[in-house]
Amino acid sequence: MDRLSSLPGDIVLHILSFLDGTKSFVRFSAVSKQWITHLSSLSRDFFFDDESLSPSAILESLESQYVPKIGTFHYTYFPPKQYRREPYEQVIDFAASRFVNNLTLDFNYAAGWPGHLMGVLACPSLKTLRLNRCFLDHTFSFPTVTIMHLENCYVERFDVHLACPNLKELCLVDLYHPHISGMIIKAGPKLVRLSVEYKRPGQNLLVESTYYAAPKVRGIAKISAPRLEYFRFVVEHSVDMNYFPEVDFPSLQCAVIDAAHPTGRIDLIKNNQKLSKKLRGERRKQNRFCISLLKLLQGLRNAEYLSLSPTLIQALSMLPGIIEQAFQSSPFAGLKTLTLLENPVDMDFLHIPANALVYLLGGSTSATLQLPCKREG
Repeated sequence: MDRLSSLPGDIVLHILSFLDGTKSFVRFSAVSKQWITHLSSLSRDFFFDDESLSPSAILESLESQYVPKIGTFHYTYFPPKQYRREPYEQVIDFAASRFVNNLTLDFNYAAGWPGHLMGVLACPSLKTLRLNRCFLDHTFSFPTVTIMHLENCYVERFDVHLACPNLKELCLVDLYHPHISGMIIKAGPKLVRLSVEYKRPGQNLLVESTYYAAPKVRGIAKISAPRLEYFRFVVEHSVDMNYFPEVDFPSLQCAVIDAAHPTGRIDLIKNNQKLSKKLRGERRKQNRFCISLLKLLQGLRNAEYLSLSPTLIQALSMLPGIIEQAFQSSPFAGLKTLTLLENPVDMDFLHIPANALVYLLGGSTSATLQLPCKREG
């Protein structure tokens, strides 16, 4: 052991990184201080996804180890079948107190409350934060976080430029919020990637509360991000939303928009001459859908690479003259590539209207169109 202590620091660090027995020995030995210095600089990774492990057992295991720093900490909380007070907040606080860099918290069907994240708010080393089924009120703030992923989370208000001034990447999946008309997101100058997804129909936060009564998955009304370069918007099921958000992305380079039409096959309604009351309602939905889509595309006008689902392109011409009435020319002056996303359902009746292509490609002299290939079998 004393012979090894004379080795160069990089070799010592490599040995300590995978010899748990060596770490334990160094902790209780009187060997070179260099070893102890290197040991304290190492970070540990922890993954707790086992339902059989209670928070008490996890906390006891963590406290019995020498853990100066934590690199990645993934914790899934499984609520007990019979109510008993469990110290899962202390498990989270332990990770925060060990200068965690990447933190993933999945509250499963319990839902985490703002008070459960108090230790995380004060963690100066946190860079990546992933939360699933968590309530975030207007007081939340993660100034050091650069990558954030929120899934099935309830957010009262999302002032990204204030709550997360250093945020570079943001992913929102099935966002819950109280704003019936849609949430407004204003990003800071460092946000370059944004993804918004609605992919789980029929799910809701399984929490009974008078304050957070009947939360719903709702849409986003407006998004502004001055330095955003990549934007992805995916809708796999209908949500309580005004279809598409209005966006302002002056630095946008790439956009992916994949959303099914709310009424399914658009030609079934377009070709009907006599419309019943139900079909007239569907026609109004079509109108709102198309106008909303056009506004979104206007906000994406600076994109060089644009990917759209085939039904969205068909929707551009589902009402006679709607493009000509709304916008006289294509907004995509700098577009290089328009890609149709592959969708087995859309591919069965793929028809691309000429006026829609003119609207999308007519503003650029060098734009190319990439068509999807239908899979065999």
